[in-house]
Amino acid sequence: MQPILLKAPLLLAGAFGVHIGLTDPNPSVPRTDMQRFGVSDIASQTQKWQTLLTRVSCCEILAILAALQIKGMPDWLAHYLIPRGTVVVDHLHITPIFITGILLQVLGAAFRIACYRTLGRHFTYVLSMREDHKLVTAGPYSIVRHPSYTALIMQYIGTLMVHLGEGSWLIEGGILDSVVGRIAMGAWVADAIALWIMMISRTDREDRTLKEKFGAQWVQWSKQTPYRLVPGIY
Repeated sequence: MQPILLKAPLLLAGAFGVHIGLTDPNPSVPRTDMQRFGVSDIASQTQKWQTLLTRVSCCEILAILAALQIKGMPDWLAHYLIPRGTVVVDHLHITPIFITGILLQVLGAAFRIACYRTLGRHFTYVLSMREDHKLVTAGPYSIVRHPSYTALIMQYIGTLMVHLGEGSWLIEGGILDSVVGRIAMGAWVADAIALWIMMISRTDREDRTLKEKFGAQWVQWSKQTPYRLVPGIY
């Protein structure tokens, strides 16, 4: 088996990890439970990321198979997916940046699952405050106050490393040779930055609301867990 074929299962693993991280584990909450926070501002954005990543990962896997001229792959597929020609197959290799990105995607998924299990039914994509809401300070919430956002940021950074790093289909295949391709990728990066900013702003809103509801309990937790997203930094 050619080494480049190892990228396919790794791409699938990374994409599946992000799928887990971007899938709401609980059903929608009543609008009355959202009143303390207002309307959701992130759910639709993460759904777009989930769809886009799945398509890009599938395209890269198909591009690899087409470039290697795997039996059964139609000739026209390579023409459309690899504008620079199948000669670039040697450039679609596994790099340290790619491996690091995949690890961030998978570890981010594991961290998100830990958050899902720790919060249980209280974990929702829509900012909400249930009637029986409790302040959870155990598990990943004893490391930073907003670990689920830390996990998502890990996954977004990992995704950009996997698909916009050296050896990736988007970089090596010629997709970015066109103006449309460059604009699309610029918009993708800009969207990722916007999501990071959005999540950081949400941490402030959540902290203010939780402090208002739980008072001294939240203050004590904030002293024990002083960082929002990254231990020792922020």
